[in-house]
Amino acid sequence: MARSLDSLVLNYLSKLGGHETIAATELASSLGVSAFSLALMLEDLHDRGLVNRINEQIPGVPVRWRLTAPIMMPASSSNESSIRIVVLVDLGNTHDCLAKLVPLAEAGVLKVRAYADCKYSGFGVRPPLVATNCTVVQADGTDRNAADVELIWDVARMCFAPGPTEGYIFIVATKDLGFLHLKRCVETLKRHSLRFVSNWSTLEAALSTVA
Repeated sequence: MARSLDSLVLNYLSKLGGHETIAATELASSLGVSAFSLALMLEDLHDRGLVNRINEQIPGVPVRWRLTAPIMMPASSSNESSIRIVVLVDLGNTHDCLAKLVPLAEAGVLKVRAYADCKYSGFGVRPPLVATNCTVVQADGTDRNAADVELIWDVARMCFAPGPTEGYIFIVATKDLGFLHLKRCVETLKRHSLRFVSNWSTLEAALSTVA
């Protein structure tokens, strides 16, 4: 499946690193896309807090672009097994996170798994999300805890299955305090770490610390 333009842009910028910048015309040429389409995408990514404008206050100097600090992480291999950062989203109460995570997942920076109960019909479920390194799980039972069980099971499965040599960094986006014991269970294994966030702003801050 072809990558969306936003993921292509983020992937290219991630390869430049945290300090290098690029002009929109150079980026459009490198990606083989129209300057107009790229300009619209850069403005959208800027509004979402994913890229920064550089030199915009200097008269006569073309604006250049780079990633914002929260996603200045080493570019990961597209090989799913090498991606260390795994974000698990409880769609029942942190649904604002998923759409903003998709381009980062498609750029190979992280993996996303999102969970919904059988009644949820928002983004990622209807219509179904199709994106690289993203999976949306909707519980098929009426039990109010069915989606929570799926999340816990996935974390356990990844902890004990072959994965990155240094272990996973799990970030769980939820407001459900019932998950708190999961951190102790995961970190008992020593190789992995787990932290909780409650919305996009706290998730963005967490991503800035996991280089």
